[in-house]
Parts: sequence; C-alpha cells; structure tokens
Amino acid sequence: MSISHKLNAALSMENDAPNVQVNIDTDEGGMPLDDVVATDDGEFEPTPEADAAEITERAEEIDEDNTDIEDMEVASESLVATYEAMALAQRNGGLTREAATFAAISVESVMGRYNVGHEDVGISLESFDDNKARATTVSMEGIGQALKDLWEAIVKKFKEMVKKIVDFYQKTIAAAPRIKRRAEGVRKKADKTTGSPEETQVKVGLFPQLNIQGHVPKASELIAGIQAGRGVYTKNTSKVDLKKELEKMFKVNFNDTNVWNSIVEVFNSLKVSKVDKLPGNNAFYSEYNSVSSTGNAGDDSNAMSSAVQNFKYGVFEDKSGVKNSKENREKEFPVLKKDEVIKICDEIILSMNDIISFKTQATSSFDTGSFVEKEGAKLIDKIANQGSGENKGKHEGTARRYLTATASVARKLQAGEASLIRHNYQVSKAALAYCTRSLALYKN
Repeated sequence: MSISHKLNAALSMENDAPNVQVNIDTDEGGMPLDDVVATDDGEFEPTPEADAAEITERAEEIDEDNTDIEDMEVASESLVATYEAMALAQRNGGLTREAATFAAISVESVMGRYNVGHEDVGISLESFDDNKARATTVSMEGIGQALKDLWEAIVKKFKEMVKKIVDFYQKTIAAAPRIKRRAEGVRKKADKTTGSPEETQVKVGLFPQLNIQGHVPKASELIAGIQAGRGVYTKNTSKVDLKKELEKMFKVNFNDTNVWNSIVEVFNSLKVSKVDKLPGNNAFYSEYNSVSSTGNAGDDSNAMSSAVQNFKYGVFEDKSGVKNSKENREKEFPVLKKDEVIKICDEIILSMNDIISFKTQATSSFDTGSFVEKEGAKLIDKIANQGSGENKGKHEGTARRYLTATASVARKLQAGEASLIRHNYQVSKAALAYCTRSLALYKN
C-alpha cells in the first residue's frame, strides 16, 4: 500500500463523513423541547435547540479536521528536518549506517500513526553498508515523495474542512433568524411583565456557556460580554481578504533572503488587542512569535516555521483555569430584572443581524481549498527545482516549510472566523434561555 493510501486510510478520507440526524429533547436549562416547530404559514422549521445541535456537530467535525492537519504539519516539519540532515550528509559522502538508523527512527516516530515505516519512505538500512552515497540519495528521494504525499493529504483534508466550514456557515446563517425571532418574543414578554420574581436566584445548566473568567456573571457583565463579542465580530470578520493574502504568499522566490516577508505581513495585518471577559470563559486574540532575521536562511526557516505553528487567531479558552465539565454545569444565577432581559435581547438581535449579514462574505471564501491546491501545485514545481548536485536541498527545506505554512495560515484564519461566529451564536442562545427562566419566576 502506498504512503498516500495509508495516509488516506489513517485519516478516514476515503469517504465523506455522513450527515447525522439529531433530535433534541431538552435545552441547556433542562427544559423539554421538540426539534421542529410550526411557523405562521403552517410549515415546520427546526427549533434553535435542533439548530444548535447540528451547528455544534459541524463545529466539532471542523475541530477534528484541524487536529488532523496540525498533526500532518508536525510530521511534515520532522521529515523536512530529516531531509535537510541527509542533504548535508550527502555533501560529505552520505549517511553512515548508524546515522541512517537514527533517521529511520525519526521517520517512524512521526509517521507511525499513519502506519508508515522507514522502508515505506525508501530508507533501507542494509543498503547503507554497500553504497552510502547511493543509499542516501534513494532515501532523500523517498522522503521527498513522502513529503509530496503529505502535502496532498493536507490539501485534501483542508478542502474537506473548508466544505464543513461552508456547511457550518450555511446552517448558522439559516439558524440566526430563528434566534432573532425568539429574542424578539422574549423581549415582548419582558416588556409586558410586571410584579416581582418569586426567587432571587435561578438554578440553570448554563454555566459553561455564560461564565466569565470562571464566575457566574452579573447582568451588566453578561451584557458587556455579548457587546464585546459583537464588537470583535464587526471589527475582524472582514479584516483580511484571505484570497488576496494567499495570492501574495504564493508569489514567492525561494532564492530571495526575504522568503517569509509576505507571511509576516499577514501576521502583522492581523494584530488585534486581546478581548477577554467573553461569556463561556473565552477570549478573542491573535498571536504569533515575532521573528528577527539572523541572516542564516536555515535558522530563519526554522524560526518562521515555529512562528506559523504557534500562530493563533480566533476565540480560545481564557486562562482562568475553569473547565467546562459536567460538575461545572449547574450553578445558581441571579434572576434577571425585566430591563436587563430587554437589554440582553436587544444585543442578541443585533448579534444575529451580524451573522445574517455574513452570508455575502462567507460565500467569497468558499473556494479557498481549491485555490490552495492549485497554487500549492505550482510551488511544488518550484521546490523540485531547488538546487542540484552539491546545492541539492540548500533551499528545499525552506521551500517545503513555506508550502506547509501557507496552508496552515489559511486553515487557521478560516477556523478562527468560524469560531467567532460559533461563539456569538452559542452565547446568544444560552443567554435567551437564562432570560426565559428568569421571566418564568415573575408573578404578574
């Protein structure tokens, strides 16, 4: 079985993941619900609870693809490092049997999870006893093919992930009007509510979605958190034209000492101040390790590769140490005043309008996967021409790292944007459940 087939089998890429029908019985607060509801015109549509289940399912699938691609990027980096070591040894007559053994161990340590051994990439230890120069050349060719197969697997999985992101966008954009209508209904109810609540506290299973830095939020904190999420959304969802940035990154000259400049420019364009205290123990930020040129192409390549690997963009868990475990779900929340309910509903309506308006922007990013595949193929041709004879491998390591980096940046930007939309939707739905439970305690 070829490396490509082994990669596909290990990553379950032979067939698309099936769609799963989800039925919902209860919401976050434990209230029984149906998965569909009749509309005014007699048709049926999903409830926000059914929407949320499907949206969560799609988001989890995206997360799984993200993890798979990250693992392949790490494997690619390790193979590149091994290739560079072989290229250096080749200029000195080739690897010794002992060095080849270490190379084989290195290959299997990262490729073993894909059922790929050192012989699959052309490292035959016995051959190093006969002609180490020839054996090194064959091994380098095998690793080069493995890197090409890895790239193809990365692109294939990335295209799958983009499709899932598209599906996620479509479902979330379709679901947003239903949350908006619920918010309008709850607002009307709050406006008509009189009297006082029977209790001052209400116990709900909404702590994972609504906690702020590990504590039950005050109404003012929750309102501010929803506002902050909206502000992040409107400021950043259209911040970068991904295709334009990718076009710049793919127009690269590997003989240039400033190979990584275009990626650094993308990083710099994404610099945003960290926004914390978002509901769900979340924060939005972008970060990467700044890199200063050493003048040594090899050192700069390794440093930039590390910067790309550590690059983050999107909504992440805040550093409060709170884990959203089952034991952490139910907490007592203060019963909301009716004017607080109205303010929360107003913010949710605005937040859903933002998501609905994303439809046009989302459509423009749907072809990212195919674009990366097409332009990546051109870069592979460039890589194949990086040096010959004694210069073989001189720029190849940098070129291969750069190729992987372009896909990594594209992936993280796509996933980061989706994480922001997912966050605002989930928080809005949970906040509405909190509002509903609060209003139920009022005596008219």
